[in-house]
Amino acid sequence: TLVLSFFLLRTLANGALSLLAQNTIAMWFQERLGVATGIHQLGVCASFSLAPYAMTALNDSYGWRESYLVMGV
Repeated sequence: TLVLSFFLLRTLANGALSLLAQNTIAMWFQERLGVATGIHQLGVCASFSLAPYAMTALNDSYGWRESYLVMGV
């Protein structure tokens, strides 16, 4: 049951959301799709790069309990 749960979470959560984002961009931008996809990927890269700094600043300012609450919401 645990292996099946992890498999379903991995398959349905991250994979489905990234596919949805890519397909939405492809449906919305018929022209200049490469530019739109490039901007999207830059945003994804920036959010992955800046998230640890934001979480550390939040943790330093409010403590770990409040930080987890804010990140969870």
